[in-house]
Amino acid sequence: MRISKLISRNGEDGFSVTELAMVVLIAGILAASSVVMFANGKARYELQQRAQKIASHIERARSLAVKYNQTVTLGFSSQNTVFGITCSDCAESKSELPPARIPTDLRPVLVMTAQSSPRCRSAPRS
Repeated sequence: MRISKLISRNGEDGFSVTELAMVVLIAGILAASSVVMFANGKARYELQQRAQKIASHIERARSLAVKYNQTVTLGFSSQNTVFGITCSDCAESKSELPPARIPTDLRPVLVMTAQSSPRCRSAPRS
């Protein structure tokens, strides 16, 4: 015995409008949630890259301090838009490490550690 066809409604094949609407609705929900997740992931990635750039700036300043055997200080401008070397007697270091621009959507936050030495981290502006 051979089964030729699946059971069809009134002799017609295909999907109902309700079934198609449900598939489109589910696809839309999945697409919208993936766009939101991608945007959040992208923002997190950009923040990590900016923080990494500042951290590498600090490491470079440290190596310049060792290279020239001098104290090198780093700081932010008064409007927190520029991060760079702030010492007045380290011209060589300043020439090798230009100031870094801080994106306008970030603001530095001062954090005190257990040893009472300040650390700086970036936080998104709200």
